[in-house]
Amino acid sequence: MIYRVILFAALFLTLTTLRSNATMFIVVNSSQNAEDSYVNADHPSYRYGQSEELHVGGFYSGKYAKRVYIRYTIPQTIPLSSIIRAEFHIYVLQCPTCPISPLSIALHEVYSNASWNEYEITWDDQPCGTQQGNLGITGGCNASQLTASVCNEKNWCVFDITPLVKKDYVVNFVLVRQGEVDERWIVFCSRECVNSSLRHYVILTLEEPTSTTPITTSTTTSSLPIVTTSTLPSTTTLPKIGNRPLLMVNSNFYDVLAASVLPFPVLVYNYSNRFATQMFQDFITSYSPSSIIGINVNYYDVDLEIDRSDLYRLFPRNGFVVIDEKNRSIAIYAAFLAKYLEYGLLNSSQIEEFAPFEASIICTYDCNIPNATKLLSETQLLNYLLDRLRSLNFTVKEISLVNSARDYAALAPRRNSIPIVFYLPKDERNPNSYRGVSLEEVNEENGISRARERIAELINSLRDERIFDKSYLFDETFYLTIFGMPFGVVEDPLNETLANLDGDVLFTDDLYGDVNNDGFIDLAIGRFCCSPELVSLQLSNVENWKGTKSVGIYASYRSAEGQEFLAPQGSMMSGLLSELHFRLAGFEVKRFVERRTKHLNLSCDFSLFERLLELLRNPLHSLEVLSIGYRTIVETDWLSLTSVCPPTPLPELSIPAMLSGFQAHGMNLYFGLGNETHVYWVNFSVDASELMRKSSIVIFDHPLSVYPLTSKFVELNPFLLIGSSGITHDYFALLPLKNFLRCLPSSRSVGSCLKEIKFYSLSSREKLEGLAGIISDIFLGEKSLAAKKEGIERLLFGDPSLKVDPIFLSLENLTPTFENNSFLLRFELNFTPSYVCITNDDVHYCDFVFPDPDFYLEREGRPPVPVFVREFVLPTGSELLELNVVHHLTKREVNPMIVDYPFFEEEESFVIYPERNVYLSRVLLLDNRSLVRMFLIPISYTNVSNSIVATVYNFTILLRYSAPVEIERVEVQEEALLFRPVRITVKGRGNCEGELIVKVENNEKTEELRRSIVVEGSWEEIFYFNPSREGLHKIIAVLDCGTRFVGPREASFFVRLLQPLALSPPSKSVHMFGRDFVELSYSSPFYGITCRMENGSTTYVLVTPEYKLDLVLGTTFTSEHLSTPEIVYFVFTNSSTTIERLTTPFGSLRKEKLLGNVEIEIKGNGTKLELELEQAKRLLLLAREKTKALAAMLCNLPSRELHISWP
Repeated sequence: MIYRVILFAALFLTLTTLRSNATMFIVVNSSQNAEDSYVNADHPSYRYGQSEELHVGGFYSGKYAKRVYIRYTIPQTIPLSSIIRAEFHIYVLQCPTCPISPLSIALHEVYSNASWNEYEITWDDQPCGTQQGNLGITGGCNASQLTASVCNEKNWCVFDITPLVKKDYVVNFVLVRQGEVDERWIVFCSRECVNSSLRHYVILTLEEPTSTTPITTSTTTSSLPIVTTSTLPSTTTLPKIGNRPLLMVNSNFYDVLAASVLPFPVLVYNYSNRFATQMFQDFITSYSPSSIIGINVNYYDVDLEIDRSDLYRLFPRNGFVVIDEKNRSIAIYAAFLAKYLEYGLLNSSQIEEFAPFEASIICTYDCNIPNATKLLSETQLLNYLLDRLRSLNFTVKEISLVNSARDYAALAPRRNSIPIVFYLPKDERNPNSYRGVSLEEVNEENGISRARERIAELINSLRDERIFDKSYLFDETFYLTIFGMPFGVVEDPLNETLANLDGDVLFTDDLYGDVNNDGFIDLAIGRFCCSPELVSLQLSNVENWKGTKSVGIYASYRSAEGQEFLAPQGSMMSGLLSELHFRLAGFEVKRFVERRTKHLNLSCDFSLFERLLELLRNPLHSLEVLSIGYRTIVETDWLSLTSVCPPTPLPELSIPAMLSGFQAHGMNLYFGLGNETHVYWVNFSVDASELMRKSSIVIFDHPLSVYPLTSKFVELNPFLLIGSSGITHDYFALLPLKNFLRCLPSSRSVGSCLKEIKFYSLSSREKLEGLAGIISDIFLGEKSLAAKKEGIERLLFGDPSLKVDPIFLSLENLTPTFENNSFLLRFELNFTPSYVCITNDDVHYCDFVFPDPDFYLEREGRPPVPVFVREFVLPTGSELLELNVVHHLTKREVNPMIVDYPFFEEEESFVIYPERNVYLSRVLLLDNRSLVRMFLIPISYTNVSNSIVATVYNFTILLRYSAPVEIERVEVQEEALLFRPVRITVKGRGNCEGELIVKVENNEKTEELRRSIVVEGSWEEIFYFNPSREGLHKIIAVLDCGTRFVGPREASFFVRLLQPLALSPPSKSVHMFGRDFVELSYSSPFYGITCRMENGSTTYVLVTPEYKLDLVLGTTFTSEHLSTPEIVYFVFTNSSTTIERLTTPFGSLRKEKLLGNVEIEIKGNGTKLELELEQAKRLLLLAREKTKALAAMLCNLPSRELHISWP
């Protein structure tokens, strides 16, 4: 009989004899018993010993190979003669081609006399030599492979290394691409891997001797015996724990805290919480644990039931942190410390069970343990934690604000964060927690200001200790997670005449996020709530999150029938705009709507689709909405018009549609009516308990959906929920949401996207003058504060760092120049607004409509005005010297629609609105760089003698500043070839001793290049990057000079095929022949191509998951029609004419060249269209090459038909 005991990532490895004639399994972990590194032929002098990844790749044209070297030291207390089998297990992080064909990796012995060190080994001095396919060239390695394994992505790759282990305690080997014959590559997890459960290890199978003496392998001289308890099963029934255990624990605070120290999912079980229990089973099915360990809990499906004292016998640790269970706050700090040091968390009585031993001990009380480190206060624990994190090269991107009085605070150590702990015996969802003479008094009693001070102090310490995460240089995002702290309360800025629950008081978490009390939100915030069972589920679901490209959108009207046009940016339009943004990012979207239109009467007219694209570039302007008809716009499936014409109605919103949709999609958005317990429309309603039955991202944009005191949605949230804590006004629905919707399907996190709709907070009203007038002139005290209210009341329950779409490129190419001893940023904002006229209710309106504004300012009794925002980051220590704005003016008499809100009193008429067109704000970031935002309003209205004249502006902006050091630009070639080095040049000016970091991103992965530099004056640094993916790549460069930070600065390049890649055989082929034509079609899961020759012309149709290309080679012309979810690009060429037509959501462009004369027509944002045109040309070039390769390989048409001049 075989028994298996697997103990992970432990300094002590203690094994107990099961019984005679049995077989024992021992895990030798890599954290303390191994060395690893890889070598890279492309960078033969680079050292990768501290990398979290191990790369293996074959030769390609004699270059670019990578090999992995690994050495294990087997504990000498294990007799080699007793080893029956030895297996090496290593986890595959990435292997792009494995889904098509698994990759074979070979293992070769490295001889014992060949020395190498993981921190020093390079390609040039590796034991195996540098010649392709001959690993024995230098005599350091065995040229014949010992074994091989077929590897797949996100799986463990296993090698039999028994012959190596049986002959020596030191085991040396190298992993290579079998034969090293091609360019395919794979990435494994190293022993430095952040997720310790994915680090490689060796499993030894031993023949157990007839003995009851413990076998102890330890770096100390004392053994750590296992004390059998009544809750542990006998050794003959000990289950296989495996490498994916799940811990199921009761709701005892200290039991939960002890489990949360370990790197495994933790679920808190309470029989009375039936909803959570049902969701547990869904998680277990999805996670598929190797075993379920129950800790003092009676759960029906556990594999092993233990006491808390048995936890660290089952999972040995490097040492222990000991608490006395009298102070919850100290216990939480102790748990975080134990987690990062890979220690166990014990109470004072448990420690005696593990003595005597010589392990590392930290006491949080005045213990009597010899040689123990004593940390007796919260401050000592926090300082010690920061000091150890610095020594471990750990960096911090999140702070957890924890109220230890709440039981679910014990789950806070599950986060990779640093805690700030309070003890506030208040329920954050109890109205009594918010009673006081004033809101300021309530916030003070609830610790808001003190929490903000401690957050600021901790962030300063993180910077001083050099453990502030450097990714902040790239995304300006730092996270705050909240466990049980009270909500902040602020006065409702809008004096509504509506009767509502919020009582003119808004609940918000924004007050915590304004770190430096300047009125701006600095942190991306998420809150975990509301019971130990639910919070454990939210945290575990985050770790099991696999991303989603599937979205369900459900929209109903929030306005009375017949009054829809009064709120053009209302809930139904929110649904349409959401679909647009998600489709542009490649998501699958299903939208259900409330239908008030009985019959659609639309013709198949493509110009109607172009009009709709115009509208979607500016859906907030009433004139555009009225010109087509509001119901027609929001109830019609316009986005499928290219394939279905005329367009059809969208599916109708119903209870079955909503319930099934919430189960089917990874993200669900609802825009419409509702309250704290239900969503409803017409005569239907759905209870929160019916909707919140799946772990999906949910966004409820209806009134009071997350009202903290009574929301049922919050109580049942199993994953991530965003909603409104107050009254939602349909008149302003899209004003705060537009930036959020634009950001959400990008590579940014949900929390940072939500921060986008909060330009400022109400935490420090008197300091809002920092906006240089835009707040004081337009927002503060004005009724347009309703729009800002919509942003303030948005709350996020769940993980703010979650990314909906991890990789999605967006480009910003603004770069400074150096002139007259200062830096100069110059950019232009040129508009081609449409002049739109429409008659409504016998009133004739005419006004300018601008494409794609960032938001609108709306004020009672005035026309709505568009606002465009441009922002850039200045280095630490920079000073603004000059702002020069040049206007180019156009004037015209207009009759605009005037904002008229039914719940406001009328205002006096205006003379000039707005009074200014340019506003500038400067915000200090957490690392002391400056975020400069410029608000540009390209139109103003003058009201004189009962007529209104509009003035339209185009801007040229010149911003001059000084800085100690700056990155001026990043230079790279526009196009590159796959697997060929790309030269990246970073140029700058100024003095710096620090680190230059360059990220290269594409739509699948991100790679990072780092270099220590000492520069002064004008300087440049050159990097080389080997692209392994086709398509657009983005480069981002930042500079860390110790106390000064610079960047980011961006550039981009496009990667195309060097030659046709090997193709898998098609899964389906069709041949059709006629009198005048021949057609051949091939398809596979990865592509489809149709080749048709008819009447002297040849047509090729290539379909891939990313795009479709229709290519016609006529006798006298060539036409190409490229379509993606984002663009439609058409090119027609004959002997005298070339016509290009591009249609995008940002506008349309038509370019015609006839006999040398060029005519260009642009509708929309010209700057964005030029960028879109360049990307469309690059994609067309790539599509042409693939079409040519597949046609030549598969279609077998006469070669004369391939007469197109392929670029």
